[in-house]
Amino acid sequence: MNETSHVLEPEAAIGSIADEAKKITPHVDCVEIVPDFREVLGLKGYRIIGPDLFELEPQPVYDAVLMNPPFSEECHHIQHAFQFLNPGGTLAAVCSVRVRQSDKKEYVEFRDWLQQYRHHFIAPAKGDFEMTDMQVLLLQIHRAA
Repeated sequence: MNETSHVLEPEAAIGSIADEAKKITPHVDCVEIVPDFREVLGLKGYRIIGPDLFELEPQPVYDAVLMNPPFSEECHHIQHAFQFLNPGGTLAAVCSVRVRQSDKKEYVEFRDWLQQYRHHFIAPAKGDFEMTDMQVLLLQIHRAA
């Protein structure tokens, strides 16, 4: 990612991830369903491209998608958000460890889907995700150029 990169933060909440991306590039778009959070994002100067990621037609126009999807539907959210990446782009998502370890059908199917892309998991620091009891890891998926 560099100063000309275009970045998407779907499910942005108040833009914590977007704030970090904006330190590198001014081209950061957000999606957020909660009206009060959209207002905060607007006050921070972010372009909000919609309230619901799943209502948006995927256009592969972003160099990076940076996200913290809801853990209850993380596989579905990641797969949909991946469609917004330009060829050569990278998606980075904070995920529950279930993405890597669970034998539930949705996670097995997700890992099967992942096999078609260059990806890797980055182990978390010790401890749980802030304000939850969820152990997390970072997943990076690269879209071929």
